[in-house]
Amino acid sequence: MNKPLLPLLMFGLSACPTLAAISWTGGGDATNFYDDANWDFTGGAIGSMPTQPGTDPILDDMNITSTTINEGSAGFSNIEIGNGFSLNLDAVSFTFTQSNGFVGVDDDTGTPSSSGVTTYVNLTNGSLLSCQFISLGLTVNVDSSSELYIRGGGDGLNSQSELSVVNLAIGAKFTLPTLAEFTEQADTQGGAIYVNGQQVTAGNLNDLLSFVDNGGSVTATAIPEPSSTALLGLAGLGLVLRRRR
Repeated sequence: MNKPLLPLLMFGLSACPTLAAISWTGGGDATNFYDDANWDFTGGAIGSMPTQPGTDPILDDMNITSTTINEGSAGFSNIEIGNGFSLNLDAVSFTFTQSNGFVGVDDDTGTPSSSGVTTYVNLTNGSLLSCQFISLGLTVNVDSSSELYIRGGGDGLNSQSELSVVNLAIGAKFTLPTLAEFTEQADTQGGAIYVNGQQVTAGNLNDLLSFVDNGGSVTATAIPEPSSTALLGLAGLGLVLRRRR
């Protein structure tokens, strides 16, 4: 059974930057996520980045605003965000130049992290995240002006032992290598995709997403489901008829 309200609530609760967080300054090499010189730690709970990148999770919320980052860490080394923490991208273009991506913490429960704790990446105000994969219990919230691009094939949105979720607001864009990747996700292989709180399935795939073939990738745009559009139309018609009486 689908749980359409949960992802929508999660988006509402996590899409705004947190008050206590470390903030990206780009004062170091402006590319390495784990370079302490690229961060301002004064507002956060940690004083430095993990000493073993890709192995030790980052145990703090992170805010990055109005910048472009071409992150060049080694391919498939992962950037791991600790359970319950968020990375907030606000008007940011963030590209992994190698075959890398963001992951949550693997606790082998097969659900969005133990005790309902989930890790978030929030894309707002025209942000773009281009990565090879999203994995291990990570939830990505994409607002109506932003885009998530997962470049890797073979379930780049990959749950493995933890459920990975993409929540799309109406108008949000999500790019995968092929249309078949979307179909596989809708058949519950890999992670889960939601549009405005409604889970994308094989039965409503083309009702909730419109597709454009880019020649090497396919971009889906989240659209209102037909029933919602019809209800809005009927509501508008009701207002017109009421005014004519």
